[in-house]
Parts: sequence; C-alpha cells; structure tokens
Amino acid sequence: MRERKDGDFVTFAYEVDGVRRAEEIKVPVIISKRTKNGRKTLDMTKYFYGTGFTATANSTEVGIEATENGDISWKFGNSLLAGMFSIDFHTVPDKSNFDGLQVTLTDSSDRTNSVSATLAYRKGKTYLSVNGTAIEISGGFGSFTAATIKLEYSDKIFKVGNVEIPVVTREDGVKFDAFKSDKVNLEVTASGAKKGAKYDVRAINLHKFNNNDSDYTEPAVFVSGSYGGSYDLGKTYILPAAFAGDVMSPETELILNVYDPNGKIVRDINGRKLENADPTKEYEISLDSYGQYRVEYTATEINWWNRSKPFQYMITVYDGNAPEITFDETPKYTAKVGGTWSLPKFTVKDNVTETDKIAVGKYVYTAEGKLIKLDGNSFRFGESGKYKFRIIATDEQGNTTVKEIVVTVTD
Repeated sequence: MRERKDGDFVTFAYEVDGVRRAEEIKVPVIISKRTKNGRKTLDMTKYFYGTGFTATANSTEVGIEATENGDISWKFGNSLLAGMFSIDFHTVPDKSNFDGLQVTLTDSSDRTNSVSATLAYRKGKTYLSVNGTAIEISGGFGSFTAATIKLEYSDKIFKVGNVEIPVVTREDGVKFDAFKSDKVNLEVTASGAKKGAKYDVRAINLHKFNNNDSDYTEPAVFVSGSYGGSYDLGKTYILPAAFAGDVMSPETELILNVYDPNGKIVRDINGRKLENADPTKEYEISLDSYGQYRVEYTATEINWWNRSKPFQYMITVYDGNAPEITFDETPKYTAKVGGTWSLPKFTVKDNVTETDKIAVGKYVYTAEGKLIKLDGNSFRFGESGKYKFRIIATDEQGNTTVKEIVVTVTD
C-alpha cells in the first residue's frame, strides 16, 4: 500500500463471507500533525477539507475564502461532541458576498440523521433560520465592523445569543428525535458565494483556531444529563452516561472513578466496581453513607499531545439528624437563694459525628434576664425567680439540639 497524502481518500467496504453488508464509505486523508527533528507540529487548516476555497490561519482565526462562484462547502476532519457543539464565526466587512452560511450536523453513526441551521444574510440583516423559522440576530454579516457570531447546539435547539429555535425535522423531513451517538460531523456551506467572499472561523467547541503549531487544549467531558445535588441517606442515584471528545485529537480515552465519603471506591447496585469504569454506560449506586460522594472523570488524548482533562462533581448526602442529649440523672427544678445548683450528668451522641467532635455549650438565663455561659456545671443563685439552664449540642453538619431545664428559686 502506497503512503497516503493530504487530498487522498481511503475507501472502506464492509463484507461478510464475501457479501457486501453496507455501502462504501470514503474517508479523507488528513495529515495535520507531523514530526520534524523530534518535534510535533500541527497545521489547523488541514481540518477544513473540500473544494472551491482556501483556508489560511493567522494568530486569531482560520480564514475561509471562496476561490470560485457557487455554493462553497467544507467539512471538518474530526467528529465533535454533539452535546456541547458551538462554532464561532467572525465576519469580514465588505467580503460577506454570500446568501448565508448553512451549518449541518450529522450523527457520526447514522448519516441519514442530519440537522442544519442557516445564518441567512438578506438585505444587510442576518437571521438564524431552522426548519423554515427565521429570527433576526444582532450584529451579523451586515456590520460595518467585524462581528463574532456564535452558533450553538444542545438539547435539540440551535441558538445565537438570546435567539433560540428548536429543531423539529431532519434534513430528510423525518421528525428529529436526537442524535443517537455522542459525536457529530460538521459541514458548513456558504450558499451563493462570489469568488473572493470570506469569513473566519475562530473556534469550534470552544477550541480556538489560529496558526499555533501545537495543540494546547485538553479534551472536553460531556455528561448527558443533570448531575450532582443533594439526596437523602439510603436513596439510589443513577450516574448518567458521559463522553469525551477533542476537537483536534482523533482519539480520546475517558475513564470513570467513583469514591464514597471515606475515599473508597464505590460499587454499583450490581456489585460492579466503579474504578477505571466505562463512563459511556449508566450506573446506579446506593447512597449508604453521609457526606460527599465524588464522581471523577479523566479524559486523555491518545497518540496526540497526550493532554489530560479531569472533571468531577459531588453527590451530597446530608445528615439532617441532630445530636441526642440524654440526662443520666433526674434534674432538680427548685432551689433556694444563696444555694448552689448543679447540672445533672448528661451524655451527648450523634448518628454521624464522633462524640469528641460534637460542640457542646452550657448557658443560663438568670432571673434578671442576663445570659451567662457556664464554664463548669454549677451555679450560685443570687436572687429569687426563674432560671433557664440550656445545654446546646451541635454536630459537624450544623444540626443542633437544645435541652432546657427551668429552675424556680425562692427565698
């Protein structure tokens, strides 16, 4: 097999026992990373492939310029995380000579599942258009000065700034439910472009594009659902599936570790140990201990710059039970002026906090209404009236119990 070069295509055909099982797939050859004199170098413009345009990079963006008239398309050379897609366009004043930019996202595992949004440019105004619904956005291609347009997709909604339009149907007219896989392929078409028309791409999925010859950005982690929060003891919690992706790196590894409040690895309800586990699956765990459970992901580039990105969240099981105060002897409720009264012996315990870590305070409200903190257990009465003795116990979670004894003092 001859060595492949940029611009080549490799054709894949799937056969079982000599029978073709799927249509052929052509995959472009993109050589974006090279090693020279032991040093890896990166060319970000290689990720934009197609015909009828040139891609050039400077310190802040990659410029896309039409070299002919017509609908000018490029595809991005790597699959992207679907759940957090975004692309930042930067306009070039006096060179927005096209009818609009159509952004198409295609499920990486189902090429029939495509949706698109168009940044339509009409009479000096720019609109976000999805499934026939068009809403004007601020700024856009008609600005006299360069402007940035950030198009985002998540949860079946395209948005630019405060303008949001839900996706109803796919490109083939079928009702759109969602992307079945975690990755999408990106295509951008400048419709009705004139030769020399130009726009810039500043970022895709928050990865900045420029003429840097190294990849300084770590992989991203996307959790496919709400996560974290506070729960009661004994409840179960379902860890949603999570995925990792890197805009530049062709391959990314993601591992999952789950720790209980004592720092030990958690097992799910089926006994599976959640250490270096596959995060693309859901797991159900039982919250059997008070404190914080730590869910930790690590995403790492494979055969690339080998950068890693940790991501974690906490599941908190709150202790809502206050300490218990128990008298070991019966309190005395009467006393005489000039006499000395002692608090009865008592014990304090808590369901979670160790006894020596429970904060205990002893106080008395005198007959005159003064609050006095007791250093010991005894108090001498100076005048008649009612005295309120209080024992206050607080655990490490801030739960507090108050025990009160009212003593009547007479002459």
